[in-house]
Amino acid sequence: MLDWSETKTEIRVGDHPVADATGLGEIERGAARVSVSDKRMINARADVNQLLPLKYRWAWEKYLAACNNHWMPIEISMQADIALWKSRDGLSEDERRMIKRNLGFFATSESLVANNIVLAIFRHLTNPECRQYLLRQAFEEAVHTHTFQYICESLGLDEGELFNMYREIPSITDKAAWALQYTQSLDDPTFTTGTFEADQSFVRDLIALGHDPEHAAYEAAATRLRPVLMTASAMVLGIIPMSLGLGEGGEQNAPLGRAVIGGLLFGTPATLVVVPSILAVLGRRQKRKAVAHSTSSHASGSLPDPEVAA
Repeated sequence: MLDWSETKTEIRVGDHPVADATGLGEIERGAARVSVSDKRMINARADVNQLLPLKYRWAWEKYLAACNNHWMPIEISMQADIALWKSRDGLSEDERRMIKRNLGFFATSESLVANNIVLAIFRHLTNPECRQYLLRQAFEEAVHTHTFQYICESLGLDEGELFNMYREIPSITDKAAWALQYTQSLDDPTFTTGTFEADQSFVRDLIALGHDPEHAAYEAAATRLRPVLMTASAMVLGIIPMSLGLGEGGEQNAPLGRAVIGGLLFGTPATLVVVPSILAVLGRRQKRKAVAHSTSSHASGSLPDPEVAA
């Protein structure tokens, strides 16, 4: 015998009821109309199916801008590219390899982004206008993937080689693996937001850092140390003859050469030391502010605002 009695399952974060984040849950009959103040980015107690009234107008404007920027790959003529690719003297083997590696690198990366948007991020957002923009961005990622299919077909490339390159080329595999390790909590079906730690984990996974801003700043500086120093040194050595005014009419260009060298000598340490230090200070300040806000929010019984906590 069928049971027609209605049951209501309430989702809660701490002591607060939260609307079903999927938008597919049981309809709350006779519920009050949605207030703008309830339409938070995550952990909202509002109905995710109600677009209006808007709270984050910037999200709606980005959605409209993305729609106005709509394009399709097949609108782009590739006749000149096809002719260059098929020409024996058009490109060297190294140039062809570089193009294919770049295509192979991005061809599946767009799919990874789309997967994160649709299968991971979307289900955690509880603001309708932000969801609306994410849906448009997901379509944009589909257009990007379509682009690589269009290029592959137009140039007559080996589709298996191109789209399986993220498994066959170690450097591309490493990049994809690096990105995936910082989105594991988003992909975890048991992961939920609602606590200060979970909200921070959610935001950190969104930007694929996995570390606090201070650690990320110093790690980035250490990673870029060698290439930055090599580039700056090469520039300085190349401009020394100009700065010395050597050659006919060299006196006119000497001040420019000395100015460029001075800028490089100042800019290089600033890039490697000053900028990371400033970011570290700002990161520590933001962290203290977030902790203080979270403490006061929990003490008052309200949910922490993820825009501040992040």
